[in-house]
Amino acid sequence: MILSEEQINSVKKWVADGASISDVQKRLKDEYSIVMTYMDTRFLIDDLDAELVSAPDAPEELPTDIPAEQSPVVDDNAMPNYDDAYPSESPADAPQEEYPQADYPQEEQTQTAPNVKVSVSPIQRPDCIVSGDVVFSDGSSAEWRIDRMGQLGIVPSNPSMNPPQEEIIEFQRQLQALLSQQGMY
Repeated sequence: MILSEEQINSVKKWVADGASISDVQKRLKDEYSIVMTYMDTRFLIDDLDAELVSAPDAPEELPTDIPAEQSPVVDDNAMPNYDDAYPSESPADAPQEEYPQADYPQEEQTQTAPNVKVSVSPIQRPDCIVSGDVVFSDGSSAEWRIDRMGQLGIVPSNPSMNPPQEEIIEFQRQLQALLSQQGMY
């Protein structure tokens, strides 16, 4: 679209006065009946070498000249005192409740963690945020990956591979620890 010299000068002035892209777009439509998309307006501003001025992040000033009859009045005595209704108890004063201890089988308490090794690949797949390999205790291996949606996937090297549930849990625990060490999670 070709603008007249007057229209170009108007756009430059609006931008210099702090108008945003949408303000310029609206004013072009209102004052000159020129309809432009937001992106076209942005390109126009760039083509004119006009610099968008961002307003400084100053706190908004509150008016100080509010008449007394309009200003809110807070009566501290009108507020309920919750301290009287709910006396504080220190943990030593609180009643101690006894909860029965769960009776777990002894073999579960002494069970050792499965032997799982997790590594992060230095070369990432183009469709993944991060990927790597996992080797389970039986020697079977798989490639793991976290896609751009944040979903974890495992691609086994052998389609019939079926590691025990404990090893899958251990893999996820080690993966989370490894990624948090590297600042990825």
